[in-house]
Amino acid sequence: MVLEIKNELLQNSTMAVIFPVVDYPNQINEVVKILGENYGKVLYVSLNRLYNPLKRKMQMDGVDISKFIFVDCATKTAVANPPEAQDCIYVSSPDALTEMSIAITKSIQNSYPDLILFDSLSTLLIYENPNVATQFIHSLTNKMNSFGIKIVFTVLDGEKEKPLISNLNMLMDKVIRT
Repeated sequence: MVLEIKNELLQNSTMAVIFPVVDYPNQINEVVKILGENYGKVLYVSLNRLYNPLKRKMQMDGVDISKFIFVDCATKTAVANPPEAQDCIYVSSPDALTEMSIAITKSIQNSYPDLILFDSLSTLLIYENPNVATQFIHSLTNKMNSFGIKIVFTVLDGEKEKPLISNLNMLMDKVIRT
């Protein structure tokens, strides 16, 4: 699976990776490792993992975290005023789509990443219906294409995700099921 993602990113700008629910934690960690090994700078947009524990986990897994910058949409739902970090922009919540888009654009302008990892569309579906999520994804992919930045979306393979996954097949250059 990891080798397939690596190879497909050579040919495709937009990709969705669909994970089985039970194996998501292990597989997302593998994806993070491979992206860190193969790209100079990665913007990690996290909708479901808090910045500090995520960064610690990456360090424990031997990931070169100096290659990562973060847009964290989860921490402020738990801590009103998280401590500032040079490599992280906090967004108020995963449903703050305009704020998230602005934070992503600001991160791009400040750090010029080669790739964006968007983790996870399943979390977005907790807050938004599939049509709103699809519109947001379409807008974001168009923006990244204009910047020349590759983007990888992750999504769980569950019942509530089926309508979104159908739409991803139309929006992405490649969809991979693991």
